[in-house]
Amino acid sequence: MWSRLVRKAAAVAGSALLMVLAATGTQAAGVGEPAPSFTLLDAVSKREIRLHEFRGRTVVMWVWDTVCPLCLDEGKAIDQFIAGRPDLAGLLVIERGDEMDLEIEGQIYQPRMHLLVDKKAAVEKSYGLTRLPVLIIVDRTGRVRYRGSYDGNCRLAEHIARIEAATVLRGCL
Repeated sequence: MWSRLVRKAAAVAGSALLMVLAATGTQAAGVGEPAPSFTLLDAVSKREIRLHEFRGRTVVMWVWDTVCPLCLDEGKAIDQFIAGRPDLAGLLVIERGDEMDLEIEGQIYQPRMHLLVDKKAAVEKSYGLTRLPVLIIVDRTGRVRYRGSYDGNCRLAEHIARIEAATVLRGCL
């Protein structure tokens, strides 16, 4: 009974979001489409970061909300993966949150990836995200190539290998 109600509520909420996006003329970025640009403040360096700064590199974005403790653990795992891959750019994007929400046992978590705070949910809106967390991978040409769940670093490595191979092949055609 509850699962049917939850599914129905999710469908209604999704339809409402699509109507709002259609009414405002905003298109959600789908797989294969250009990644919407954004500028957000890095909570660690206090520098503005723009997505287009990473053109030429594959970008891994973990978009999440700090009310989800599991999301922080997954973000840390992605951060470790990115640390071993200097060819990748990593962005941890906090939606509707605050860097102070990252206080763990009296210390602020400071990832190696860029920790971007999006208090106005601009990324969530421009990418048409209806649920968090979500993993987004943008290829070297600036197109969204993956948008979905994080299933561990082995699957992340597979996604990136497939995306990079396809990007190289497109350049040869």
